Amino acid sequence: MYNFLSPQINPFHCIPTLVDTDGFTLWESAAIASYLIQSRKPNCHLYPAKDLKKRLTIDQFLLYNTGTLYRSLTDVHYANFQGTDPVPKVERLKEVLGTVNSFLEGHKGQMVAGGDKLTLADIALYVNLSYIEVIKFDITELAALKKYIAQVKEALAPYNVNGWYEQQHSLLIKLLADFKVKFAEDQAKAKTQ
Repeated sequence: MYNFLSPQINPFHCIPTLVDTDGFTLWESAAIASYLIQSRKPNCHLYPAKDLKKRLTIDQFLLYNTGTLYRSLTDVHYANFQGTDPVPKVERLKEVLGTVNSFLEGHKGQMVAGGDKLTLADIALYVNLSYIEVIKFDITELAALKKYIAQVKEALAPYNVNGWYEQQHSLLIKLLADFKVKFAEDQAKAKTQ
């Protein structure tokens, strides 16, 4: 068993962390997924080794997902969580999701890297887009985005054994709600001291 907080294994203390059978260590989920696909099944449509342009398009969306989409989603959540004014964060999220929706409208039902096959980028985007439900953000007017989320969910359905994804999602929502209550209690206690 590895101590994933050890500086030798994971100096940034991130999860997930992968220690492969040869001792190679990697953290950050997109990097881990990319490595696992390239090292186990390099010509898989999820991250095709032989199609540089498609792979770079996938990378582009993985980076956008982490640097822009995730940030805009969590900024709204943290503002609500901490009791600060969420309006500027909500406006930024509307802008980001609107841009994604516009892109998807032009893509006419294809996955983000083109074609009808799921890619690593689609999976990563789907996971972060599911955060919309956590923060209770209304995407009713973003028809292409709603359709895309449903399309990826359907493509992932064969891998959702016994409703595992929904179970984990519900667990996350409960955990965040419990944490928000605890945070408020700690803030109130700190003010009285």
